[in-house]
Amino acid sequence: YTRGLLMTPGRKTVRRLAASVSDSATAAQALHQFVNASPWDWEPVRARLADWVVRRSGPRALLLGTAVLPKRGDRSCGVHRRFVPQEGRTVNCQVGIGAFLAADRATVPVDWRLLLPGAWSADPQVRDRARVPENAAGTQDSGAAQALDLVDGVERSLPGSGTGADTEADGVPVVADLVGFADTTARAAGLVARRRRFVVAVPGDLVVVPDRAAAKAGARGSGGS
Repeated sequence: YTRGLLMTPGRKTVRRLAASVSDSATAAQALHQFVNASPWDWEPVRARLADWVVRRSGPRALLLGTAVLPKRGDRSCGVHRRFVPQEGRTVNCQVGIGAFLAADRATVPVDWRLLLPGAWSADPQVRDRARVPENAAGTQDSGAAQALDLVDGVERSLPGSGTGADTEADGVPVVADLVGFADTTARAAGLVARRRRFVVAVPGDLVVVPDRAAAKAGARGSGGS
């Protein structure tokens, strides 16, 4: 599977991936079963990836962004119709939210989530058909919850996490552009609660109110220095 991803040009469908690495007539079916039905746990793999990126590059920021994957049918997990601000129109698509560790010379994806709106998240029969786990119900359809879960997940995977020691990426700011895909207010409130520095893109109609209590405290501090 990994070799196919690296070697296959153009669209990386299961059939094309299998054909690029094997002449077997059953390779495509076997690869499809591996990707679609195998119960392998992806979290340790992604944790190792984040650990490798931190140790090799010293990330400067944790980026959150989206990937819109246009689809023709309605069978792909999470496919739905959505207005995409970047395209200015409604498209039939899957939407993924990804976490990237950005260093001086490279930006590497280390974790990602698939949005499951509507019936994909709320309907048990639809979830069962697509093998969506029970614990995803009610959370996978929230872009803000997914983004915050990514922040927590990447932090847990970093070297020294859970030991009380400072990690190389523990203090990096979160930089996010999820306009149209996640509730900006909920996302910002979650980052504040986690005591994370952040820069987020906001919709043009968002009302921003200054924190008067913080401003007064700052004025008192500057007056006494």
